[in-house]
Formats: sequence, structure tokens, C-alpha cells
Amino acid sequence: MIFLARVADVTLGTLRIVFISQGKRKLAPIMGFFEIFIWLLAVGQIFSNLTNLVYYFAYAGGFAMGNYIGLIVENKLSLGLLSLHLIIRDDPDKLIINRYG
Repeated sequence: MIFLARVADVTLGTLRIVFISQGKRKLAPIMGFFEIFIWLLAVGQIFSNLTNLVYYFAYAGGFAMGNYIGLIVENKLSLGLLSLHLIIRDDPDKLIINRYG
């Protein structure tokens, strides 16, 4: 349970950071709420039995896997930023949109 909880909360944390960078003001706090709620459940399990070394490995492994899964989900949803570089032969002024007149 600790492993899966960490995978879930770190994945949500990755998506929350992407939403923040995109200015999605409504999605980021919702992600943050569930991220921390799940994290509290995982930490609660750790503190209930501090002598169980398996819990520590599950926590660390879940963190690592959560980073990996978060990046995969972000890539599949194409939530990140895209950079496009154009090399043109003609005058680029025709392509530039002037917002100010």
C-alpha cells in the first residue's frame, strides 16, 4: 500500500507542477489536495511501524516509480511545452503578427 500510495502522490505532484507552469489555476490546487492526502496516508503507515525496513524501501521505491510514471503520463497527455524553431528563406516579417498595430 505504501508503494502504491507514493506512486500515486508523486505522479500527481508531477502533474501539479506541469499545471502550475501552464497557469491552470483550478487544476493545480485540486492535484495538490489529493497529492498531500495520499502522502499523509503513506507517511501514517510508516510512522505506525518505524522498525519495519520494508516500509522504508516501499516508500523510496514508490517515490522513484512515481517520478517515472508521472513523466510517462505527462508525455502521453502532452501537457508539457513545445518549442518550434523555423528556418525560413524569405523575409520573416510576413509571418510575424503585430498585436499592437
